[in-house]
Amino acid sequence: VTIIDGLLEKTGANKRNLANLNGKIKIIFKRIEDIPSLTELIREYDLIIDCMAWTSHRSAIDKPFYDLELNCKSHLYLLENLKGNQNKNIIFLSSRSIYGAVEEGVIVEKTQPNPLDIQGIHKLTAENYFKIYSRIHGINVIVLRIPNCFGKNQPINGDDIGLVGMFIRNALLDNIIEIYGSERKRSLIFVDDIVDIVWLIAQKEWSGFESYNISGYNIPISELAEKIIKIVGKGKITFKQIPVNIKNIDVGNAAVDESKITEFIGKINMKNIDAALTETINFFKENMI
Repeated sequence: VTIIDGLLEKTGANKRNLANLNGKIKIIFKRIEDIPSLTELIREYDLIIDCMAWTSHRSAIDKPFYDLELNCKSHLYLLENLKGNQNKNIIFLSSRSIYGAVEEGVIVEKTQPNPLDIQGIHKLTAENYFKIYSRIHGINVIVLRIPNCFGKNQPINGDDIGLVGMFIRNALLDNIIEIYGSERKRSLIFVDDIVDIVWLIAQKEWSGFESYNISGYNIPISELAEKIIKIVGKGKITFKQIPVNIKNIDVGNAAVDESKITEFIGKINMKNIDAALTETINFFKENMI
């Protein structure tokens, strides 16, 4: 096993998260573009899990070229180094955001993508790169379209810590949790559940290109805040009108159908959301400065 991480600004990278793996696996703290022997390195492995990303949707609007580097160009660079390595297997962690706001019905893999922001556009473009390289160069690709991820070892400082992270931090500090709109929902997934899904896929055989939705928990944002406050034991909620800059990129409340992935790997036994939130809250308690 080899981990490659460029430890780039605002990506949440933290060497501490890999401390218990020191000496057990190979770790390269470089951008893939800075590894001169990347093609040879890749040739040694049967499976590549491509997690390269920047997750801040709002920041991507202000820094589109940085988002282009991390959510688009990096994947193309990887694929270019795979051209001579036919029949390689790749799992690419994409995003539910490629669908944009779906007004009616449930989102399935054939739902027409309609990204609403820079990051969604770049994620969809990266998916298309994978699809083309799969068809032309014989690379086997699985794309996982995942919702907002939270859990242990996630960033806890700064502005880009995700909806769950922001709510937890505000509750622990006994600050007000601001909720924009009273009826909005959000799809979330606990990091351990993503790891389990990737592990199950890694043990399967597949060929060509396939995309799969992951639904996670589809929960009203107000209920999420209430759960966090109950577990933490303090915190307050206030409801506000959704600001224009958030409304313009909001993906709405549509649920996601994950029957295709369950047909492939079996039923997904997600961790109870209260238990997942409790683990995440405990991590924040232990590590907040």
